[in-house]
Amino acid sequence: MLNSTIADKRLSGLILLLLTLISCTYSRPGLPQKDIPATIESDVRVEIERLYSSDPKARAYGAMKLRTMGQSSTSAIPYLVGILGDETAISLQRGQVRILSVTTTPGKEAALTLGTIGQQAVPALIDVLKDSNPDVRENAAWALGIIGDVRAIEPLEELLWDRDHRVRDVGRWALQKIKNRAKNEEFLRLT
Repeated sequence: MLNSTIADKRLSGLILLLLTLISCTYSRPGLPQKDIPATIESDVRVEIERLYSSDPKARAYGAMKLRTMGQSSTSAIPYLVGILGDETAISLQRGQVRILSVTTTPGKEAALTLGTIGQQAVPALIDVLKDSNPDVRENAAWALGIIGDVRAIEPLEELLWDRDHRVRDVGRWALQKIKNRAKNEEFLRLT
């Protein structure tokens, strides 16, 4: 009986390890790396190529570096959208004076970068709100909330009935941000 319990625990441990290894697969941009156009600026291209790394920190840093490039990184939009579902948790060091450890994911960093790129990313983000992966939908809604473009209102309203509670919550947050921004712009226009 005791040997049976030990064997059951070992089997459970092996199953848990196997499931952990399977879940550690990472998301690569949907476009083949070899198809990155040669016409993309070299510094942007380097960071797009980093999004294909097997190292999740490298993927997150690639997205972060593209964020610092602002509007010049618009050619990276399809590649950033391609990693929105990458929820591999990583710890990053941020800050110059006091180092702060932050837990993030390559997908969340891609969403922040798409939010920084702004309105040019809106069509691609709206397209993936219907993706089968809830992480993609959640991160796309988050980026749309950051951007605040009214074109996203109707597609985001559909997320209010999403089967995943995180997607519903972020969709609600994004809608509120966009509607508040629109009200403020209207108010400023009237004054």
